[in-house]
Amino acid sequence: MLGVLLKKQRVRRSLSGRAYVYRPAISREGAMAGALKDLVGRMFGGSGEALLMSLIDTRQISAEEIERAAKLLEARGDET
Repeated sequence: MLGVLLKKQRVRRSLSGRAYVYRPAISREGAMAGALKDLVGRMFGGSGEALLMSLIDTRQISAEEIERAAKLLEARGDET
């Protein structure tokens, strides 16, 4: 598994004595963003709206969470 992650440049390794030490090559936020982009692309045809509607339909997100998200979007302005 670490070999695959190394090829994908998700981890870095260095030699410490006779063993390799692996460290993340990207931040946690970067990894989450990449995984989410992949999920939306594969499961929802690239549509963030379809993901949101699915979260609502399956009751995985509350009205309060949607309201917080709306406020965040409003505070960020039109960055897209």
